[in-house]
Amino acid sequence: MTEPVRTHSLTHTPRGRLCAGVLACTLATTLPISVQAAPASGSADASGSADAQEVPEASQVRAALDDGDLTSARELAQVRSEAEPSVANHQLEAEVHLARGDYEQAELSLVAALELLPEDASERAGIEAQLAELEVAARGTKADEPASSHREAIDQARADRLAALAPKSPPPPQVVDAPEPVSITKKWYFWVTLGAIVASAGAIAGIAISSAVDDRDGTTAGTASAGAARQPIPAGGVMFRF
Repeated sequence: MTEPVRTHSLTHTPRGRLCAGVLACTLATTLPISVQAAPASGSADASGSADAQEVPEASQVRAALDDGDLTSARELAQVRSEAEPSVANHQLEAEVHLARGDYEQAELSLVAALELLPEDASERAGIEAQLAELEVAARGTKADEPASSHREAIDQARADRLAALAPKSPPPPQVVDAPEPVSITKKWYFWVTLGAIVASAGAIAGIAISSAVDDRDGTTAGTASAGAARQPIPAGGVMFRF
């Protein structure tokens, strides 16, 4: 014969029923909290990873600059500066604004980068130099900008710098033991020329005198011949006149 199987359950006793009720209540309150906490932590991790992925790289900003897409470059640079406000990011944003011709925003970005540096940082000198160059480049681009009170001083300083950088012309050679000037009366050609002039004058004078004497002799001879022709010849003889 088969022996009947006896089953024993804790729920058949009052103590067992009490333990089962406490266990059921504990499970009912613990399981929903665990289930809700797990999705919340998972969503936080997902949002954090999504934010980390949304921050653009500096190479993306520079690629947009190289492609000439200044609008995208500005948006990427601004997102990067807001997510990671560092000196390099602010300088990159200033570079983008400067490429767009927005001098005011470029100045603000450089000032923000300057505020992040300590007073003794070596990078401050470079950023301050960029601000000075930006101020010169932006002069006259603002409608409400007053007239510069030190324009002449800046232009003069720039002219002095350019003059200092320009190549200097060599000095003129110095004259050593220069001879004293000699009077023209001590030059040999002066006396040669003077002698030639005197000789020419003497020759001309001699020719003139000779011509005058010849003319006078010719005139006298002609007059004598005319007088002899006018005298009558006596008749009956021949007269010879010497």
